[in-house]
This record gives sequence, structure tokens and C-alpha cells, in this order.
Amino acid sequence: MGEIKEYRTRGQASTDFLIITGFLFLVLIPIIIFGFNNQKEGEGLISTSQLNSFVIELSDAAREVYYLGPPAKITLKFYMPKNIKNITIEKNYVFFKINTINGDTDMSMTLPFNVTGGISTAEGIKNIVLEARGDDVWIHE
Repeated sequence: MGEIKEYRTRGQASTDFLIITGFLFLVLIPIIIFGFNNQKEGEGLISTSQLNSFVIELSDAAREVYYLGPPAKITLKFYMPKNIKNITIEKNYVFFKINTINGDTDMSMTLPFNVTGGISTAEGIKNIVLEARGDDVWIHE
């Protein structure tokens, strides 16, 4: 009879171990998912903040170059975040579309003069050149 009791104890230990492991998974999986979502949201906030400061800096530099007139030229160094989907420069506005965890977000700046040119959406450090050309400002890399 001593041998039978020993097998029951081993079986009970295995069952207890499985119950504890299952409970840990039930607790840990939501915590991991929550942490992952917070990380993505944080990345989106950082990208949006970086782009917002760039839009302000670009607007100020464009105004300065335009009012100085040709051959005025300014070069801005900027880190382009990876979430930028589209950049449109035409007429008197510059339009950015950024992808965040909550969907696409638009940022734009309107200027009292025409702007032309183009900037790529590739991630990384960029040298953005703004040049006065008479009645408009040319923005390019």
C-alpha cells in the first residue's frame, strides 16, 4: 500500500504544478499585451512630438528665408520618424500624414506665400534645405 500512496502524491504534485502554471499564464498574458500596447502608444507620441517641433521649425525657417529674399538659404537638420506616410508640399501649405496606434494623424502648416519642393518619408537624419526663389520658397533635401 505504501507504493500506491507514493504515486498519488506525485500525480497531485503534477496537477498542482499545471494549475499554478495555468494561473500564471492567465495573469501574465494580459500584462504583456498591456505593456506592448503602451510601448506602441509611446512611440506614436514621440513621433508626433518630433514631427510637431519640426513643423514649427520649418515654418519659422520658411518665413525667414522668404522675407530675406533670394539668394537666402537655410539648412535644417532633422530626424524623420519611421511612421511618416506622406509629405505634400504645394501652394501655400506643407502637409504631413503620420501613422499612429490610433490611426492616421494629419499635421500641416499654412504659409502666407507659395512653397514648392519635396521631402522623402524615409526614416533617418535629413538635411532639409529651404531656398528663396523670388515669389516662393523651395523646400528639398
